[in-house]
Amino acid sequence: MATEDRNLIKDLILSSFVKWSGDANGGLPGARKAYKKVIQNMYPTFAFYKSCLQVENTLGKSDKDGQANVEFLFEMASRLDNYKEDIYLSYLSYLQSQNKFDKANAVYWKATKEVADKEAFDLRYKSITNGAVYNVFAS
Repeated sequence: MATEDRNLIKDLILSSFVKWSGDANGGLPGARKAYKKVIQNMYPTFAFYKSCLQVENTLGKSDKDGQANVEFLFEMASRLDNYKEDIYLSYLSYLQSQNKFDKANAVYWKATKEVADKEAFDLRYKSITNGAVYNVFAS
């Protein structure tokens, strides 16, 4: 079985566990506890973080801790080696939408140190600062 196939199976199981934890253990607090445990003890993939952000988007819209948890997920996802540019652009778009401009500046600085093609990243980021919404984690 190829690594890609194993990752698909792992993502399916871990994402289902997070969703089930939310359903069985009191909604969003149960899901958050589950995904934080997975992040702490395993090597989550891009698809897993995408699933967790979808859970936050679905269940946590009016939750007082929602922003902090979404930012936590973006920070953890930005540690992945693949999709780095897309993750940072989605994170920056989210921060802009929340009017967290100081934090967006700090994340932008960090991103410019980590992305492979800074010039291409800058062009894509400029569209976000001009009002475009970018979310690689959307379905």
